[in-house]
Amino acid sequence: MDTAIGQLNPALWRGKVLAPDVRARLLKIAQDFLTNIKLPIQPVDILFTGSNANWNWTPSSDVDLHIVVDEKNLPCPGEVLADYFHDAAAIWNEHHVVRIHGYEVEIYVQNLDEPLVAAGVYSLVKNAWVHEPQAVMDPDATIVKQKADALELRIDRVISQPASQTTMDTLEGLREKIRTMRRAGLARGGEHSVENLVFKQLRQRGAIERLSTSARAVYDEIMSLGEAADGVRPSMPNTRAMVEDLEALASWA
Repeated sequence: MDTAIGQLNPALWRGKVLAPDVRARLLKIAQDFLTNIKLPIQPVDILFTGSNANWNWTPSSDVDLHIVVDEKNLPCPGEVLADYFHDAAAIWNEHHVVRIHGYEVEIYVQNLDEPLVAAGVYSLVKNAWVHEPQAVMDPDATIVKQKADALELRIDRVISQPASQTTMDTLEGLREKIRTMRRAGLARGGEHSVENLVFKQLRQRGAIERLSTSARAVYDEIMSLGEAADGVRPSMPNTRAMVEDLEALASWA
């Protein structure tokens, strides 16, 4: 089990209430995200969850921002809409590095019918706990999977891009983010910390190996002169093109 730190993150909380500036900024980020995805969405709720809404936060913990929507009220098929939201959040997370008092914001879009099993869940709309965490918690399997899924999608999106210095820098940034996340988790919560369990899931899925292999291949290609490097990057689906196609669904509204 994770050991309680003794308090919620004081950079984000005032006792057991979210700091007013943090709440206001997260609500603005959520609204900007919804405006940019071009669908007529009125969120059911906007939630703050994950280890920064729990006692087991670490210096590398993210601010997990869950935007809850009722997909039944939207004019698209369920599976297509879920994929659209997943990719829209992945694109935002890839292209933005927004930090709240030093903690990076990660956006998720959650269907109203999708269960959220988390130790701590705070409603930004109501400015109140949906589920208040206790001082000692087991790592949440759902949170571990969500964070592993989001990082794996970011890895696969980046390694599908053409070789360039920008791609190389992004790959190295992801490698450093994962290394820092794991080190902080081990230091604060041991081998059963959320961060270390996320790393283990990524390793089991082969995402860590894909990231390292791609970084080497991109370096070889951008350093070569006259001919392409011998190394071949893993073939990944063109998710950017898929998202562009899905954006046409907005015209259904």
